[in-house]
Amino acid sequence: WCADVEHVTVARVHARLTASSQMKSVLETLCPRCTIEVWAEGSEEGDRLASCKGSLRPRESRLHVDWLGRVKDCVGFESADAWEDSQQKPQTPISSSGVGAGGLGSKSTQFRRWTISEAVFGLMAAISTLFGVLVVELEAEDNGSGRLVRWYLGLGFFMGSRSLGEDVSLEAPVRVIAGLAPRKWLRAIIPSVFDPWGWLQGERLTSKVDNPVERVLLSSDVPWRWTWQAEWPAGASVEARLSVAKSDFNRPAFQATICGQDGVELASARGSLRLRQGLLRVLWLGRSQSRPAHPSISGRAKYLIGAMPSEDEDLELNASRKVTAPMALLGVLAALARWFDAASVELTALDDGSGRLLRHFLRHGFADPREKVSGCTDGVGCSDIRLRAPCAALVQRCCPLNWRERLPPEAELGMLANMLPRDEE
Repeated sequence: WCADVEHVTVARVHARLTASSQMKSVLETLCPRCTIEVWAEGSEEGDRLASCKGSLRPRESRLHVDWLGRVKDCVGFESADAWEDSQQKPQTPISSSGVGAGGLGSKSTQFRRWTISEAVFGLMAAISTLFGVLVVELEAEDNGSGRLVRWYLGLGFFMGSRSLGEDVSLEAPVRVIAGLAPRKWLRAIIPSVFDPWGWLQGERLTSKVDNPVERVLLSSDVPWRWTWQAEWPAGASVEARLSVAKSDFNRPAFQATICGQDGVELASARGSLRLRQGLLRVLWLGRSQSRPAHPSISGRAKYLIGAMPSEDEDLELNASRKVTAPMALLGVLAALARWFDAASVELTALDDGSGRLLRHFLRHGFADPREKVSGCTDGVGCSDIRLRAPCAALVQRCCPLNWRERLPPEAELGMLANMLPRDEE
């Protein structure tokens, strides 16, 4: 794509999307690799003022920045570090009016004026949102002064969880970086009729896949993995995954795990969704291999599920707004099920007969069974009891508020249940 722009220094902006012949395997299905390159040209053709290139990782909803600055074959390129070159402030900055792709932007960046490099960077991030990207990541090749890292932090990046030698790993929400893109440039360069999924896959996949649910889930803009930092314990991280068993796309599965700073698994939750019934079945809550939650986090309610309580509220009400790690992960499963517009969550309470576990689930919104087994009174004497809860209510009761922002919006894939063949459940 190419578009002429009105600017004292920049005459044209270009964007190039490349789906290479090199393929990667996703669930035994080959998907093309894709890169995005955006650059700004001066009045002379071929005079690149700034260039940015990144690689899409659609299964993880991430854009990895490969290059920002000038390229070696550009007019005026010198041997100086290209990342350092990207920081040079041109005399003709660009106004973004605080708004980028589709109205994206942040209050902290409103009414700033961007450099050409920053505007090109924002354009690439905005284009990546067409493919479902949520996070922009890069390794800052700082020379030790910290200047380059501070520049990225000023754009909205924060320190990532990985350390790659001397390079500093940085991440930022894509909506923040997309906010650097000038609105006029964005409208001019992206065709209104562009179909990113159709372009990326073409006839290669649609000619081979008959199941419409499979076709949607394998599309490039449907993420299969989400990661973020947990607020407790210190340095802990959360990972959520979508998967399918034996290529049965009509029953997607979810898994959510929280690991400590040292990578040790602390808690895990697994569930399977029945699309036709709109029902999420919780398969296990504890840790993998049928283990209970790690003793260091068991029974400790540390994750806030609502607004921050005020100091004058009673302690009991404040405590009710926090959940344990296993219940927070159960909330993640429910949030992923709501992505498919699931209505209910079902689990079997493997109580030891004391009724303690049963009462625990009842406090979190699960329904008391209508027909109790013989000898089961108020949970005492109960063993394996199947419970249900409304999926949307369980998200509100269990999924931490700041975690919900990391997960896809509810009902976005709700149409999939209606796309199933009539003989499928």
